[in-house]
Amino acid sequence: MKNNIITLTALVLVLFFGNPAQAHLLLPDFSSLRYGAGIQYWTAVDDVDEEGIDDDSIGFIISFQWLINNAFTLETDLGHVSAGYAGSSDYVLTPEVYLLYGRTLYAGVGTGINYSDSEFADPFYAVRVGVNFKFLNPLNFDVYGVYRFDEWSFDGLEESVSTDTILLGAVLRVEF
Repeated sequence: MKNNIITLTALVLVLFFGNPAQAHLLLPDFSSLRYGAGIQYWTAVDDVDEEGIDDDSIGFIISFQWLINNAFTLETDLGHVSAGYAGSSDYVLTPEVYLLYGRTLYAGVGTGINYSDSEFADPFYAVRVGVNFKFLNPLNFDVYGVYRFDEWSFDGLEESVSTDTILLGAVLRVEF
């Protein structure tokens, strides 16, 4: 039975990649972890005409990346933006997760949620593209753009605002 499973697995890998020597692309690499921090500039796609709500600002981010294999990266972030973002009356924390494809040039999709004033807003979905520069081993410098499909719905708003958000960011990470 065990030999059948191994044979079937090998057959699937050969069919998927066409070459058994490339099967290592599927295997996780637990040794490649990156931790970092950075800065983000965000702006709302539409003008928001409510008082006390910002159309753009600067935020900060801490980031963790796991280089799953030679092609995919799983990233989790925690963003921090000051009051006024998305109709909040207090600072906003934004946990996010992305699945990225590529190493130097990359693209991916993700999701997250804004938290402020002891409440969660509606989740958002995002697409991301970026360039990751490796320099002064083990440092990586990541420059990226994000388009969030967002709806702002904190209590500070009279009604929810449907506006997407664009972010430009830069993160410096250390690879372990």
